[in-house]
Amino acid sequence: MKNITELFFVLNKNERIIIQLPVSIDIISACDDVIIKFIHNDNNIMLANDCFLHVLRQLKSKLKLALGTKLFLHDSITQDIGLMWNKMLYGDKAGLVFEKHENQDFWVGNRYLLWSTPGSINPSLSTWLYNDQNGNIILHITPEHKDIFTISRKKFDKWMKAYEPFLIKVISQNTAHIWLDQVNELLEIIEKI
Repeated sequence: MKNITELFFVLNKNERIIIQLPVSIDIISACDDVIIKFIHNDNNIMLANDCFLHVLRQLKSKLKLALGTKLFLHDSITQDIGLMWNKMLYGDKAGLVFEKHENQDFWVGNRYLLWSTPGSINPSLSTWLYNDQNGNIILHITPEHKDIFTISRKKFDKWMKAYEPFLIKVISQNTAHIWLDQVNELLEIIEKI
């Protein structure tokens, strides 16, 4: 039986992000895959399964930008970011703005993407972090259609009409600072191993 270590990033008494390590923190490798879950009341929802170092760097980068109120949504994001993400994934790119990164075009919404669930996981979710128009730090979890690349247009349009974000929460400045301190401590531990 594996010894799983859990790291908690508390949002409030009923909600938290958990990073599950496959081994104890003192022997983990930077490239070990970790599972990220969101606990919402008694619901345990998988957000991602990715390299530990990548997970931490993503979270650190987004938190630093959001704490500095430098992560405002692009002006072209005029609807729920998850709704627009699903449109982009489906190939409906009308009205979407793209930017070049290493000679590839990326939708500007990718700037705010923190994590995504692996394709085999249901529900398929994307996790976003950004500043709203008032400078608040927003944690936003959105569904992706599980058959986004194969669904018919009629079924996709029907699904989009019923679309609702899974979660939208304001993260207090204090909580964001605590999370950033936690991430920095974890990065220091990884550098020593």
